[in-house]
Amino acid sequence: MSDLARLPMFPLNTVLFPNMPLPLHVFEPRYKQMIRECLETGTDFGVVLVLGGGLVKVGTSARIENVLQTFDDGRMNILTLGKDRFTIHNLIETGPYLSADVQFWEAEPEEEVTDLFTLIKSSLKEYAQLTGKLSDTAIFENYTPFSFSFFLAEINMYPLSLQQMVLEMTSTRARLERGYQSLVMLLNRLRLDQRLQKLLGTRQSFFNICN
Repeated sequence: MSDLARLPMFPLNTVLFPNMPLPLHVFEPRYKQMIRECLETGTDFGVVLVLGGGLVKVGTSARIENVLQTFDDGRMNILTLGKDRFTIHNLIETGPYLSADVQFWEAEPEEEVTDLFTLIKSSLKEYAQLTGKLSDTAIFENYTPFSFSFFLAEINMYPLSLQQMVLEMTSTRARLERGYQSLVMLLNRLRLDQRLQKLLGTRQSFFNICN
């Protein structure tokens, strides 16, 4: 049990990925206390998904990067950053807020993903052109494949259960492959929508001329 660490827990209806930002509005008294104590001690806290009426076993530690706004009643807007994945071994419910004994995951072995990485970045540039989002595609160059695999999960807007599955995957390449497949499907839908819009626009122009 010596490899376990105790973390304050913040159960949420969201999945936090490593190296991904998460803004939070903290308003419940117990979590206001928790965040104050984390700020005072420099402690991270755990973000864990509430699913099916209970907590999942795998979550991500969160580091408070910035306190964006504070209110007279103690509420806070904070910006956090996902750090390390963990598995919950024991929940502690006796304190003012939920805590858990967790085991942090070891770093994943590096995998050769250059080919896949290049394919995905090219597809994301097309996504940016079709949607007008992600205008600064140069930001992709700053991501490691590990971080990029989680960024893809956010772009694809998976349902929570699938986001949790991605979080628990232990291979960067497997996450990238899953993300690429979803991105290709998304691009196909966007291309079809674009073609339909052009077709409808052409027909409308024709009817306007005829009338």
